[in-house]
Amino acid sequence: MHHTAYTLLLVASLLTAARFSPRSSQTFWATYVEDVLIQPMMEASMMVANNTVARAIRVLLSPLHESKKDPAVDAMLHKLYSPIIWRNLNAANAHVRLHAAGIMADTFPLNDPESEGKEKVRREDK
Repeated sequence: MHHTAYTLLLVASLLTAARFSPRSSQTFWATYVEDVLIQPMMEASMMVANNTVARAIRVLLSPLHESKKDPAVDAMLHKLYSPIIWRNLNAANAHVRLHAAGIMADTFPLNDPESEGKEKVRREDK
């Protein structure tokens, strides 16, 4: 089995375990999957030197990017990409900047639905 297939199998197993866990455990598993699996994959999609591998990782991430209409997914993308995308858009390495620009194009606009709600309430208060 290919390394990517193992990763996808692990993610599916963890998400299934999280679905059938108690509520507090679900938060743990969601955070674990985001921090240990998804965000490193996001960073690898920008940092990898091989364009073919970068494209393959972006294909793996594309279901998340395509689901950004869901406020929870949009918030997760914002939370996970925010610390890495801007840093990589300013990187010295041209390949890193190129891959980061591709990710930015795939995920634009990166919004935090919670901050948008607060801003809307703030505007209505004026």
